[in-house]
Amino acid sequence: MTRYVHLRAGGCSLVLDAGGPRLPAVLHWGADLGDPAPAAWPDLALARAAALAKATLDEPVPSSLVREHAAGWPGRPTLSGHRAGSDWSPSFALAELDHDGEDRLTVHGVDPVACLRLRCELELSPAGLLRLRHTLRNDGDTSYMVNELSCALPIPAQATELLDLSGRWCRERHQRRGEAEDDRGDGGERRARRRAGDEGVGERVP
Repeated sequence: MTRYVHLRAGGCSLVLDAGGPRLPAVLHWGADLGDPAPAAWPDLALARAAALAKATLDEPVPSSLVREHAAGWPGRPTLSGHRAGSDWSPSFALAELDHDGEDRLTVHGVDPVACLRLRCELELSPAGLLRLRHTLRNDGDTSYMVNELSCALPIPAQATELLDLSGRWCRERHQRRGEAEDDRGDGGERRARRRAGDEGVGERVP
């Protein structure tokens, strides 16, 4: 399985560390990095590594596609739910990667204890817009209550505004602008957050 995955389109690059055992972490999302040598990716991962602060975990929390309390994420998790009070803190392991060209990637994660499977679909459009979608599957014998399944990506400090396309019937693709919300982890990063059920595609606005 490839350790580093590089998606490119429309002058934009997304670089993921898919070395496992957890789901991939975001190393870069921004301007096109070109076609660097493979030896450059470990250096990028080292540059993105957060410093350890006092009174924190022994290892920095990665900028994963899926924020998990089981991985030490102190804020709002990607998946909030439970199975009659249990399995409320799932821990997904990387099961498979489907890399379809330079602009698409599908990540498959599994938690055999919680009997859950997660599919993360990423696509860069020709205009450089990044589309991210999570799909959860319950493999257990009992129902799993999903309170929230959200998408979040790290954004730089200079990105202060978000633009997404939302709306309902008769007003689809309605532009919606707003300030970037702070959802900081141990690394002090800011993240663009979208709720499950918000239709459309988000765009970073410089």
